[in-house]
Amino acid sequence: MSSKAYIVPSDFTPPTKQEDYRVGALAAGMQRAYKLGVQSWDHKNVPLSPDQNDPTVPVLSELIAWLRKGNWPQNLDAREFEPIIDAGAGANLDFWYTAALAAIGTEYSITGAVSPCPAINRVKRIVVFYGVQVVTSPCPVNRLVFRRNTAVTGLLQAEFDLQQLATMLRVDGFFSEPVVWDNNTAYSVAALCQIATGVAANVIPKNFVIEPAGTVNV
Repeated sequence: MSSKAYIVPSDFTPPTKQEDYRVGALAAGMQRAYKLGVQSWDHKNVPLSPDQNDPTVPVLSELIAWLRKGNWPQNLDAREFEPIIDAGAGANLDFWYTAALAAIGTEYSITGAVSPCPAINRVKRIVVFYGVQVVTSPCPVNRLVFRRNTAVTGLLQAEFDLQQLATMLRVDGFFSEPVVWDNNTAYSVAALCQIATGVAANVIPKNFVIEPAGTVNV
């Protein structure tokens, strides 16, 4: 589980800080892609100092500063997660919807599956989540749960309390630290039902997919 997993309301987050969360997520995804061999670190294209603890990746603070200047490596692409392409059989809709919320206290996959199921992250892909918004009003879910290996009973990777956003103008927030999905590993992301509405909830995570340049669905 993330060491500092809490949610920060967007209403209290100025635009410059929101950009910090986005750039931080990109940097975390890039670092992980280099570390796990999704793509090699091109030192000429990304001329930064190696991390003392892991020379296969650049220093995170330098990478963030480099990205904030508008730079981007030539051998990586960044895009947003697509439930069907990126969650595979775990999504039956290419939208961020749960199944109909029928039982309070039950986790529902936000990729449209009838029940939470692992999203098989492909060999050449890193996914980074850095926030969430719930469009359905009133908010019928109270937690966003990330798990590894299997759904519901899988290893808890991170959990965010959406009730912290209940008094805000929008149910929208950023994660204190990004949640990173490694390549070639099973994960799931689900929302915990607090109101059994009998209809789907629209829960949209803020995210990036990091993959080798020019490749989709590898």
